[in-house]
Amino acid sequence: MTKLLFQNVYLYKLLLNLVNISVYLIVGVTSIINLVRYINYEAENKDDINVIGINSFACALCLLLITSEFYLSNLVFMYLKFLCTFIGRGLLFLLFGFMIYRLNSFNAGVTYYVTVIGLSFIILSFFPSISLMEDVRSNWSNFREYARDGSRSHYYASSPDNAQNHHDTSPIRINKSKDGAKL
Repeated sequence: MTKLLFQNVYLYKLLLNLVNISVYLIVGVTSIINLVRYINYEAENKDDINVIGINSFACALCLLLITSEFYLSNLVFMYLKFLCTFIGRGLLFLLFGFMIYRLNSFNAGVTYYVTVIGLSFIILSFFPSISLMEDVRSNWSNFREYARDGSRSHYYASSPDNAQNHHDTSPIRINKSKDGAKL
């Protein structure tokens, strides 16, 4: 069973989905904290009014990205494909890190965490064997099917032409004979 867990690529994809959701939640909560601090405590210093716009945008974007993490629609897959690549997510996390940075220790810690995750995603993008990121729903169904079969010989085709979503959940099985020829 442990061998199956370490060979299952979909488990790693689910863990990456969990990391993405944690970054979005942390950035969203931090932007709300920044808004509350600005409205309550920095009311006398209204020179820095862009805090409201930047943190409102970060919070709204995090909410949209959390929903797209659970269900990746065709619009996101076709027009915002950078959200499906590791370099796109890494650059987005770096943008979030710069958006929420303030001069207190909590924001500095969150900025450090988001920046490290963003840089690690950018590093992951240089490995050609790692495929595009997918949503939690398709990764979970692929993980369950892989755990049920226990075989390493099936791959999943994804096509943006699919009417329901861009994932074709039927596995394409590659059966080989003993001499290596396809059956």
